[in-house]
Amino acid sequence: MLTKLIKFLKMATIVLGLFVAFVLVAAFATDTEYTVERSIVIDKSTPVIFEHIRYLKNQDEFSVWGTMDPNMKQEYRGTDGTVGAVSAWNGYEDVGKG
Repeated sequence: MLTKLIKFLKMATIVLGLFVAFVLVAAFATDTEYTVERSIVIDKSTPVIFEHIRYLKNQDEFSVWGTMDPNMKQEYRGTDGTVGAVSAWNGYEDVGKG
């Protein structure tokens, strides 16, 4: 009985060691950097697109934060569409403040 237990423990130790070795080799062999890209084709001219996105209020249409917290407080300072205009928000914990 004791010899069977010892054989089992040896085999379990070998299997566990091989598993750990495999994980370590895999960790060192994989690439640590990756890139995610998305693209979309917009069938409009560049001036038309620029005229739309230059206004901070229009950018809310694409805001991830606005989707996460539709009740967040937003504030706009300065003249929208010009240099120096500021968009600020304050939402719940995940959205944060910016």
